Amino acid sequence: MTFPPDLRGEAIGASDEIRSAHNSFARTDAFLAEESRNRASRDDEKEDVFHFVAYVPHEDGHVYELDGLRPGPIQIGKFESGNTNDMPWLTVARTAIQERIERFGA
Repeated sequence: MTFPPDLRGEAIGASDEIRSAHNSFARTDAFLAEESRNRASRDDEKEDVFHFVAYVPHEDGHVYELDGLRPGPIQIGKFESGNTNDMPWLTVARTAIQERIERFGA
């Protein structure tokens, strides 16, 4: 029997082994800096450092950032739909990723 998606996420998030493996690749100082800036906007005092950030296109023509430390999706830019084989939204996502890397870069 397989878990529904929400329970799969809970099971993965509760796994010390997966958390340890994930955090071994993370630069926690960058996440901690961002976390301290956003602490006032969150209710929970105990925050986890590990999380994922995804960039996804939406049919409304915008790219959204999904950040596990944010309360909801963040619209980061608009893209023009082109050929179905094109992925113009990647240009918007790439720019956001590069800005994030520069902001937290060494």
